[in-house]
Amino acid sequence: MSTLPDEIWLSVFEMAVAFSPDFIDLCVLRDGRERNRTLASCALVCRSWAPLAQKVLFRDISLGVVTVPPREESGDSDHEDEDDYWSDEEDGGRKPTGETAPSLWSLIATLRALRERHSPIPDNVRALHVTLGRTGGKMEGNGVRALIEEPYVNHCSPTDVARAVSLCPRLLHLSITIGATDPETDGHNSTAFNQEDFDLMGGTLSQLRQLSIRVMSNFEFCEHWLTMPRWTAGHQLIRVTARSLLFLQMEVYSDIDDPDEPHFDDVRELPDLPRLRSLVIHQPSYLLSRAVSSPSRAPNLEIAQTYRHTIPVQVKHLRGFTGGWAALRDYPRLESVDLGFYKNPNTLAAMLDMLPRTIREVTINSKALLELRGMYAVDTALRNATFLESVVIVHEAVGETFVRPEFCLPVRVVYKVPWPMADIVSCQSV
Repeated sequence: MSTLPDEIWLSVFEMAVAFSPDFIDLCVLRDGRERNRTLASCALVCRSWAPLAQKVLFRDISLGVVTVPPREESGDSDHEDEDDYWSDEEDGGRKPTGETAPSLWSLIATLRALRERHSPIPDNVRALHVTLGRTGGKMEGNGVRALIEEPYVNHCSPTDVARAVSLCPRLLHLSITIGATDPETDGHNSTAFNQEDFDLMGGTLSQLRQLSIRVMSNFEFCEHWLTMPRWTAGHQLIRVTARSLLFLQMEVYSDIDDPDEPHFDDVRELPDLPRLRSLVIHQPSYLLSRAVSSPSRAPNLEIAQTYRHTIPVQVKHLRGFTGGWAALRDYPRLESVDLGFYKNPNTLAAMLDMLPRTIREVTINSKALLELRGMYAVDTALRNATFLESVVIVHEAVGETFVRPEFCLPVRVVYKVPWPMADIVSCQSV
């Protein structure tokens, strides 16, 4: 526990409650888990802090995993619905170790009770992270690894998600992960919303500003008895929020290098995205690729993070760039570019020599600066790029210190932990 005086912590709570951003930074959300644990611990010290702490802790809600009790070899089980938890050997021998639905049901009951008491807490919820279907495996690198002996988690139904969303009238960010389904027990497409669900969510979704959609396209996890995830729920949400979205993220996490596109039942074109400013896409659906590839359909798009996908030429900030220097010439308004993909110092220096003169800030990876010769090559290239104003260095190595180099330009070092599944419920029990 902190040795800071009680008055300081009370001030922290009051400022946190007063802070209500119009736009949520995903990096801040990822870093907020530890902050929430600290604030929760502090709230236990002094009862008078509890109301303030609740307002802060309910800003960003992720669901915990309720552990499934170990299966008994003999004798009666205390669990009434044991068959719902344990699969037969003919289903691949998979044994679910947890589920998130009880956490969501508890959240719904809590929000309803708070609303009945006219509490302001439901109005303070800004971000909600939920998962549909079934997910499994351990999260590693930019994909997912799932072995047959590893656990998996059963998640929520679309109707339950709709109930939770409807109780958060000022929700800004909805993060939804789409998992696999069991056609025998879950139905044909149990991760899709129906019209009644959208009627429930209508008021909240009409003002939603940020939408994150992730698809867990895990072949090893699904190949024996599950149906691969479908895009349907993601496309449904984009259709009803298209006019209000400022940020859109759609990514597929796969355990194979070149996954097939996840199944989806509808082929109708997605609507235009007139207010969209920020876009993150990795192996997006064909329909979304078409929706964001034209400047006329996403006229206000300024920030894009993408890998080998076509995006409108009007973007000003490009993240995750993997193309050659000639590709940068296609973006006449580009002001900043992320060259973290280039870890070879000579290749990076060559890219810096070819940067368009519109660029003011460049992001590079610390791995390109490990050797003195490489650092000298990068420094020379930066000196020649007289139009640049600043450099951002991303250092991803965990537990290693990084000495900021002395370049001719202002340098900012960002310490980043590999995050690809940070907002997705872990398969480890809590």
